[in-house]
Amino acid sequence: MTRMDGRWVGRRARALAGVGGLVLAVLVGVGCQGGGKSGDGRMVARPVPYIPDVPVPATFKLVDKMTDDYSSGGVRVVRHEYEGGCDTAALRAFYQEQMPTYRWTRISDQNIQGEITLRFEKGNESCDIVIRPKSGGWGDRAAVRVVILPIDRTGREPPPREAQR
Repeated sequence: MTRMDGRWVGRRARALAGVGGLVLAVLVGVGCQGGGKSGDGRMVARPVPYIPDVPVPATFKLVDKMTDDYSSGGVRVVRHEYEGGCDTAALRAFYQEQMPTYRWTRISDQNIQGEITLRFEKGNESCDIVIRPKSGGWGDRAAVRVVILPIDRTGREPPPREAQR
């Protein structure tokens, strides 16, 4: 039942364009798949993070096969990876805003060929957050790698620097 006089084909094309536009608006409007944003558009952290003093976006999940952590004698080593639907720029802004609320001091922030690395320090620990885009699926996807290591301040490591503003 196709009419080629333009009316039936035109209606179908307009309907498809309307549905496609609605889907695109929803994907762009959300920014991070599955929501996870506050009323003012900023990303929301999980209420109970995987690591007590490192926030994780609410919609991100722990990747068990890429994760290990241990602590002994007051020293901890953490290597966690999380994945979720969000663009890397939003994740960068999330960690720049959230880490200081957990008393981490930002030491450096860089983007090299799409891989963002943020370094924070607190006490005798460093926390490196590496954000990289992931391919596959619909919309923006990203992986976040969190590495917490002890800092040796016995002269082999430089003293902490002032926070960048």
